Amino acid sequence: MGYICQQDDLSILRSGQLEFYSKIEILDRGLKIINSFEAQLLSDSFSIDSDSDIRRTYKCELHVKDNSWFIGREKKIWMDKLVRPYVGLKNPRTEEIKWYLMGTYCMSETSYSFSETSNTLSLSCSDLMCSLNGDAGGHIEGLSFKIEEGNEIRKVIIDLLEQNNVTRYSVCNIPQTIPYDLEFNANVTYYEIFKEILDLYPEYEMFFDVYGIFTVQKIPTCESDPVMLDNNIFSQFVIEESNLSTSFKDIYNHVQVWGQNIDVDGFTNASTYANNVYSASITSVAKLEGFKKYGVYISAENTADNTKLNISNLGAKNIMIDEEKAITKGYITSPGDYAFKYRKATDDFLLLGQYQVFGEAYDTNPQSPFTIENLGYELLYVYEGGEYEKIYTDDLANQRARYEIYQHTNLQQTLELTMLIIPWLDVNQKIEYQSRNSENIYPYIIKNISGSTGATMEVTLTRFYPEYPQII
Repeated sequence: MGYICQQDDLSILRSGQLEFYSKIEILDRGLKIINSFEAQLLSDSFSIDSDSDIRRTYKCELHVKDNSWFIGREKKIWMDKLVRPYVGLKNPRTEEIKWYLMGTYCMSETSYSFSETSNTLSLSCSDLMCSLNGDAGGHIEGLSFKIEEGNEIRKVIIDLLEQNNVTRYSVCNIPQTIPYDLEFNANVTYYEIFKEILDLYPEYEMFFDVYGIFTVQKIPTCESDPVMLDNNIFSQFVIEESNLSTSFKDIYNHVQVWGQNIDVDGFTNASTYANNVYSASITSVAKLEGFKKYGVYISAENTADNTKLNISNLGAKNIMIDEEKAITKGYITSPGDYAFKYRKATDDFLLLGQYQVFGEAYDTNPQSPFTIENLGYELLYVYEGGEYEKIYTDDLANQRARYEIYQHTNLQQTLELTMLIIPWLDVNQKIEYQSRNSENIYPYIIKNISGSTGATMEVTLTRFYPEYPQII
C-alpha cells in the first residue's frame, strides 16, 4: 500500500513556506533500526521508475557532526547496513516536521570527506533488489540449481526468499505451477530465477516497495483506483510542460506471438465428440502419467462449457485453460492437432494449444486513436524467439499479445512535466491533469519520477484510457 495523501500534506505544500529537513535511519539486514540521525542535507537526487525492477535509487551529500559516521566495519556506515532516508517538511501552522520516507536502500557507493569546517558523507543507493541480483549478494550456492515441474510458483518464490533471509515479502496468489523443469548454472542469482519464472506471465511484476518489502503482484491497470490528485490540486505544482509526445515509431495495433514448438509423448489422428467429451485412443498409452503431453486431432467444436477429454478409455478428465479456468463453449473452433498435458495432482488436462503455440491481439479500445478503424491501416508486429519461446500455452500467448498491444498503443502517449517537489508522490498512481495544449482534463498514470528534494522534480505521465480492456 502506497502513501495515502492527507489534508495536512496538501496544506504544507500550499503554504509556500517550505523548509526541508533530512533524516537517515540505519538498519540491519533484517530491517531493524539500529541508528537514526538528523543531518543537514547538502544535496540529493532520487528516481522512481515503474518499468525497472530496481525501482528506486537515491544519492545524497550530508553534513555530519562527528567521525562515528566514518565508513568502516566498526562504524555506522558499512556494507552490511541498509539506509532509509526521509525528507521532512515543517508545518508552518504547528511548527512540527512531517517526515516522508524516500525508500529503503542498499548502499552501493559511499565516501567521506572532512575539513576544519565541514564533514561530508556521500551516499549512492539502490533499492533492495541489489540484494537479489548479485550487486550486493543474491547468488545461489552450488554448481547448478533445479526447480522441478509442478511446484507451486508462490511457494517456490517464498522458499527462495527465506533461503536468502528475506523475511518481509508480499507475494500474491499465483495460481500457476512451474510449467517444466527449470535448470540454472553456477552463479545464478535469485533475481534471475524470479525473472525466469515471472517472464512467463506478463501480468505480474516484482519490486521492493518504499518500506523494503519484496512485492510480487499483478501489474496495476489503475482501472478501479481512485484519483490521487485532481487537476485543481495537481496543476498548482506544475512549472513547465517539457514534452507532450506520441511516439509513432513503436505503435502496433495488431500483434502476433509465437511460442513453443510442443513435442508430445503420444499422438492420435482421430477422435470423437459426444456428450461434451472428446474421446481418443493412443495405442502407446496404457495409463496417464503426470506432466506427459498427448496429441489429439480434434475435428469438432466444443458446444458446451466444461468439456472433457478421455484418452484410451482411462476416464473423462476436465480440459483446463489454466489452473483455475475450464474451457468454455466454443473455445475450440478450428479442427487440428492439439496438445494436452496431463496433470496428476488435479487429475485434469491442461490445453496447451496446437503444436505451435500462438496468440494474437488487436487494439480494440474505442478511445484509442491507433485502432485499425481509426488509423485507417494495420500496423502488425510479430514476436517470436528468445523469451517468447518459453510461452507454453495458447492462453499465455494471447495474454502476452494483449500485454504488448497495451505497451505499444496506450503507453506511447506521454507527457513530461517539471514540478514543485511532492515528496510522497509515487509511480502507478492515477492523477487528473489538463495539459496546456488541451481543452480537456484527462486521467494519467505516473510512470517515472526523478528530481531533488528542496528543488524540483521531473514527472512522466501516460494517458489512462478508462475503457481500455484489461491486460489479461
